[in-house]
Amino acid sequence: MNQKVTIIGCGWFGFPLAKHLLELGFQVSASKREASSLESLKDEGIKAFTLDLEQELTGTVETIAPFLQSEYLIVTVPPRLRRQTSSTFLSQLKKLMQIIDVEQYNKIVFTSSTSVYPDIDKIMVEEDATSHSESSETMLAAEDLFLKHNNGYVLRFSGLMGPQRPPGRFFAGKTQIPAGDKVVNLVHQTDCIQAMVSLLTADSASKVYNVCSPHHPSRSEFYTQATRELGVELPEFLNDGVHGKEVSGSKISCELGFSYQFDDLFVALKAC
Repeated sequence: MNQKVTIIGCGWFGFPLAKHLLELGFQVSASKREASSLESLKDEGIKAFTLDLEQELTGTVETIAPFLQSEYLIVTVPPRLRRQTSSTFLSQLKKLMQIIDVEQYNKIVFTSSTSVYPDIDKIMVEEDATSHSESSETMLAAEDLFLKHNNGYVLRFSGLMGPQRPPGRFFAGKTQIPAGDKVVNLVHQTDCIQAMVSLLTADSASKVYNVCSPHHPSRSEFYTQATRELGVELPEFLNDGVHGKEVSGSKISCELGFSYQFDDLFVALKAC
């Protein structure tokens, strides 16, 4: 396979994705914000380049143009909404869209979040996304930048877990934690990678897919076990009988034949 993939944002998800795509025979180019971070990518055989969308790109476009010449473009730039405004994040994505030739790609995939679904007692499918908060409005606006193109697609990831992201660290030793009966919506890094490959290699696909484990234990069940796995102090939850939203990640399985490796989140904990 000689097809080329360019990944914008080669971090916690992008780096293992890039390595897996190399194993499958793709040629992979990937960006980091700082030049000092490129060596680890190059050591893996990744064609690495710097791209900081927070900076002016004068003089940068011609330099990175060869890296952008691919059949597929993956944009996995998480919004840092705690340290930047929504408009800043959107302006960065718009800047990216201005420097690429959209039509050259077979597919452009943007990684989004299932936070676009309101937290109500309902099973959420791809059509249920609403602008129910500032962050959800931002993410939907970001998705639209890509979905308006015929070759644009979106993968909405639920809460991410995996290497260097053990969920037990969130509630270790805490007490009186509300909403213990709410179900969790999580997905392991490995399944995110495999879902991306399924979308890239599909002959035809829908524009938007959720990627979320089909296993939805309660917060109290899951995070108690998660802290136990880490060997830290167990949390104490308050149970109020509220189920909360349950994100369905079945569409990608039905349409693309994708199978979740971690369809049991308690097993997934052992791979964090």
